[in-house]
Amino acid sequence: MFRLLLFFPVFLLAQEVFLLPDEGRYFLDTLNAKIIKAENKFYLFTPFLDEYTLVRTLKQRAKKELQITIITSEPLQKQNKAAHLALFENIQIFTLSPFDYGSENPQALSGSFGCIDNKELFLLSKDLDGEKIRTDYAFALFRKKTCDAIFHTLLQRAKAY
Repeated sequence: MFRLLLFFPVFLLAQEVFLLPDEGRYFLDTLNAKIIKAENKFYLFTPFLDEYTLVRTLKQRAKKELQITIITSEPLQKQNKAAHLALFENIQIFTLSPFDYGSENPQALSGSFGCIDNKELFLLSKDLDGEKIRTDYAFALFRKKTCDAIFHTLLQRAKAY
């Protein structure tokens, strides 16, 4: 009940809500489709990125001049599916350790979110890992005009990969 009340404002603003875990694959398909149609830039914050279809979409779009900024709290390692994204010219990767979030509340930035062309904001309560999307939280998709401000603050605290 408390979680529903916490996310109620998001539900009011949402264009689309994805209930988990049943609609986890649909959410990822929708996110990938929106990234494919993106015109200028895509920002992504996620503690851990290991979703194959998303990584493949990011590679394809980076080759076609989409500017992609990824902020992760876990450095990309060889075994991560996303490790080779740092090799692409149009992809910038930054790390943000849990300790950089702020000493008062290290869980303040839990979850993942992505912003497409400073218009659409995708929210996820967990990491972007297709194997681990098992939660009772909901994904929400809604229009937001302040994506740049959100990611500007994160980038001020992040370190280049």
